[in-house]
Amino acid sequence: MKTTVRATYSNGTLTLERILDFAEGERVTVTVESQPDLPFPSSGQSAVDILAEAPGQLLFKSGTDVAAYLDEERASWES
Repeated sequence: MKTTVRATYSNGTLTLERILDFAEGERVTVTVESQPDLPFPSSGQSAVDILAEAPGQLLFKSGTDVAAYLDEERASWES
């Protein structure tokens, strides 16, 4: 089984945010990756909501903006 779970490191110990479904005494391999304080995908938020809250500017604010940009690009190819 492979799973991803957030944890907090304190005083040499990782404390997981939820209980994992492993048998008592089961050996596992742990890979640790430092994470910024951004929402975790399992928070119930959609990917669109997470990206909207992320730092930085969005190139397009709507689907209409994307379509207009693509129309301009296509027109430039034909000239």
